[in-house]
Amino acid sequence: GLVAASFGFLLLAAVFVFFVLPGRVGPEAVTASSPAPAEKSPSVAPPAGSPDLEALAELKRAFEELRPDVASRLQALEGRAAGQWGGEVFARGKQGVATADEVFGRRDYAAALEQLRAADADLATTGKQASVQLQAALAAGATALDAGDATTARREFERALLIEPDNAAARRGIERSGTLLEVRGLLAEAAQLEAQGQPAVAAAVYRKALQLDRDTQAARAALARLEAQASGSAFAAAVSQGLEGVARRDYAAAR
Repeated sequence: GLVAASFGFLLLAAVFVFFVLPGRVGPEAVTASSPAPAEKSPSVAPPAGSPDLEALAELKRAFEELRPDVASRLQALEGRAAGQWGGEVFARGKQGVATADEVFGRRDYAAALEQLRAADADLATTGKQASVQLQAALAAGATALDAGDATTARREFERALLIEPDNAAARRGIERSGTLLEVRGLLAEAAQLEAQGQPAVAAAVYRKALQLDRDTQAARAALARLEAQASGSAFAAAVSQGLEGVARRDYAAAR
């Protein structure tokens, strides 16, 4: 009986171990031993306020492309003495180029490009004023010539040559300013001779003035007047001689 009881206990224990216990501990054990699924890493956004490297590279490239053109424009204007006639606009443009370079050196490419574009606009405006300044200098030189002011005339024509070195009118103006005082002296002398009733001598002096300055309109006009007077006098003398011949019935002399 004791053997049978022991055998029954062992049978019950085996049933508990193999059938009852797995049902109670299996799910928890499996759950505990199973590795947890890996969490997906969130995408990392760039910190607020960080620079856009691609945009900075584009700004830098735009500055470096524009800079040589601005340098050429500035050099050309300085070669035309824009510092003497370009005024505030040219001065601002020139300073703007230096400021743009300084800002670019600090790697503030956006501000540097903006400054360079503003400077380029000022220099372009100065370039457009060159022709206006040229005509003003030529006009001032011509006015000085007419007034007998050789010093002012030369200065204005030299200013015109700075703006346009090949300008023929400016070169001619400088030539005329060099003989202006002598020419005006001859004009005064010729006018006095003419007033004294010596037209032939006066005409010779006017011609001498024209040899020094072929563009002296006063001498040219005076010569034309004297020649017209001489022609008129000769015609009048011829008419008078003819009338006298008719009165004497000397028809050969009247012809």
